[in-house]
Amino acid sequence: MAKHILSIVEKHNLRNTVTSTFGTLKSKFSNNDHNKAVKRTSSNAMVLCEEGDEIEGFVDSIEPGTLDGLSYGACVCHAPLVRMFVTGQDLSFGDYVVCGAQTEPSVSNGNDDFLLNKYGTTVVKKGSPTNFKWRVIASDARNPNVYLIEAV
Repeated sequence: MAKHILSIVEKHNLRNTVTSTFGTLKSKFSNNDHNKAVKRTSSNAMVLCEEGDEIEGFVDSIEPGTLDGLSYGACVCHAPLVRMFVTGQDLSFGDYVVCGAQTEPSVSNGNDDFLLNKYGTTVVKKGSPTNFKWRVIASDARNPNVYLIEAV
């Protein structure tokens, strides 16, 4: 009997994808930032999360142009049933996660060996988020460091 593989329910991610500006005037985003964790700034632009930050969303795509000097594109925002594949270590079912260390904007995150994701996966670590909670709901049997997380 074939084993069912848990995955992303696309309709929930697509329903919660918004257009946004990314980065700063000095720090532009590119498609190498696809799937990286982001947070909103006071200027309403999304910037990369730093290690230990709560995750407000993930970069879905970046357009080649700019808008008022900032990169722009689509962001999958934290909302019920939104799911993302991430990389981590020693995580268990039900653990809450926050952002781990990420590379700077326009540099690939390097975790690009995951079969369903040519852009790589963001690193997360166990944490105690208060506003934007993401919880581990599955691990990949083929790669024990790849997890599926869901917004709660």
